[in-house]
Amino acid sequence: IKPASQRSSNGSTGSGDDKDVAAQQLLNDDVHQRKAFRFNELVAVYETWDRDEYDRKGFPSIRLDAALIEEIKQELNEYKVYEMLVHDESRGNTHFIY
Repeated sequence: IKPASQRSSNGSTGSGDDKDVAAQQLLNDDVHQRKAFRFNELVAVYETWDRDEYDRKGFPSIRLDAALIEEIKQELNEYKVYEMLVHDESRGNTHFIY
């Protein structure tokens, strides 16, 4: 890419290097679109439970087989049909898993 001093006023180098100019403009546009950020000066620290008092491991990983997946889908669909409160005009927006 040619330096700006070697370009004409329309950004072209005069030697048919319009692709170089277009590439430079894309690079410049990308730089201007980046979002700036800065760290907040306020740091909040909250008390929490000790690892012996609160298990943070989450649920144990289980292997989902086809039968279990179907059971979960059925249970979810039954909940949506019989238990979930939905306004009459919104029933058409309720998604069922098949």
